[in-house]
Amino acid sequence: MHSGLLNPTEPKNLQIIGLLIAQLCGRGARGDKVCFSAPSAPSGHESDLIFHERSVIAIFEKLGYQAQSVNEGLAVVYSELQDANFTGIGMSFGGGMCNMCLAYLGLPVLTLATTRAGDYIDHSVASVTGETPTTVRLHKEDPDGFKLSGGTAGAVDQALTVYYTDVIDTAIEAMQHVIGDSKKLPRFTGPIPIVCAGGTAVPKGFVQLLAKAVERARLPFAVSGVTLAKDPLNATAKGALVSAMLNM
Repeated sequence: MHSGLLNPTEPKNLQIIGLLIAQLCGRGARGDKVCFSAPSAPSGHESDLIFHERSVIAIFEKLGYQAQSVNEGLAVVYSELQDANFTGIGMSFGGGMCNMCLAYLGLPVLTLATTRAGDYIDHSVASVTGETPTTVRLHKEDPDGFKLSGGTAGAVDQALTVYYTDVIDTAIEAMQHVIGDSKKLPRFTGPIPIVCAGGTAVPKGFVQLLAKAVERARLPFAVSGVTLAKDPLNATAKGALVSAMLNM
C-alpha cells in the first residue's frame, strides 16, 4: 500500500493483498456477502481509486463472496452517529490518508481525502530528528508516552506535535474548501457532530487539537462537537458491518 491505495511500484501488490484477505476471511459459501471500506480519491488520483476498489472486489469475488464497498468516512458515520440519524461528518485518520465524509440521514453528501496522515507524520519526524520512521511510530503509539499537549520537551515530541498539527490543518482546510464550493448542501435543522477515528487519532490531545482547528474553520453550518470514536481502531469495520446490514 502507498498513501492508502495499492502501491503501483510493488509488482506483486494484488497477490499480497489477495493472500492477506484469504487468510483473514477464508473462502465464502455461495451467497455470502461482505462489505469493505474504500477510501475517497485524493485530488488527481481518481483513476487509482477505481483500480484499487475494483481489484479488491475481484479478490473477494474470487473467494466466493458478493462484495460491496462503503466509503471510509461514511463508515465512521455509520459506526458512531446512529443517535444523530447518521447525520454529521466522519473523519478517518489512518496511515496513508485522512478520509472525510459529510453525510445527511445516512447518505453521503460529499467525500474527500488528503494524503497527509500517519505515514506522513512518521517520515517527516524521522527526517528532522534523525530517528527511523519505525522508532517514531513506536513512540507515538505508546499510550503512556507521547501526548499532544504542546508542552513537550524532547525533539521527537516537538516534531510530532508540529506534524500532527499539519495533518489536522491540512484536513480541515481541504474540508472547508470542498464544502465551501459545494452547491448541494442540505439544510441542517441544527448543529451537526464531527467524529474521528483511526490510529492517527488515538494520541491524547488529538481531539482537542482537531476541535480547535474546526473552530477556526469557516463552515456554512454549526458544529455541535468533535469526538473520538468509542473504538477508534475498529470503527471503520463496524461501520462496514452496519452498511452491509442496511444495503446488502
